[in-house]
Amino acid sequence: LKEKQAASLCKAIAHCAFPVAAAPKEETKPTGKQGDVVLCRVPDFMLMYMGSTRQLLKNTTFELLKGHRYGVVGSNGTGKTSLMESIAGGAVLELAKSKLRFVHIRHETLSERMDPSMAAVDCARQEAGDTAALDAALKEVGFEEDLQRKALRELSGGWRVRLLLATAVAQRADVLLLDEPTNHL
Repeated sequence: LKEKQAASLCKAIAHCAFPVAAAPKEETKPTGKQGDVVLCRVPDFMLMYMGSTRQLLKNTTFELLKGHRYGVVGSNGTGKTSLMESIAGGAVLELAKSKLRFVHIRHETLSERMDPSMAAVDCARQEAGDTAALDAALKEVGFEEDLQRKALRELSGGWRVRLLLATAVAQRADVLLLDEPTNHL
């Protein structure tokens, strides 16, 4: 039962994110509402846990449908973050070939990747570039100019998550991989 649930979850995640040509109609089983656009389909998908021999997924069809939202649910240490990192990092060859832009958002990574004394807006520009899209995204998530000038270490966890979301939007991500997105909100 767990393998089937994992397969369904991966299938759902894949449907959101990857614009790979759909398989011929005779090979594709209906996966959702009639007329759903398949963005990506990876048959026989397998994922190992961080280079070990422990298989997280095996004999799974990973499929993403345009406009759908998916969730990955599991206990701590079951590979949810590893799955998202693999997808965003291009480790899944079929997904890496797609023209989709994946952005993985983990609130922990901001403090790991950036100097905590750096102004929030400078961190965002380093990730997304200095663009009008970034300015609009920051405004959209409520990141006013006074907050933009604050050092990362001065921001609460919730404001850090908002900064990451605005940065992802400014990068024009096709697929947002949100890792524990409600932490700190």
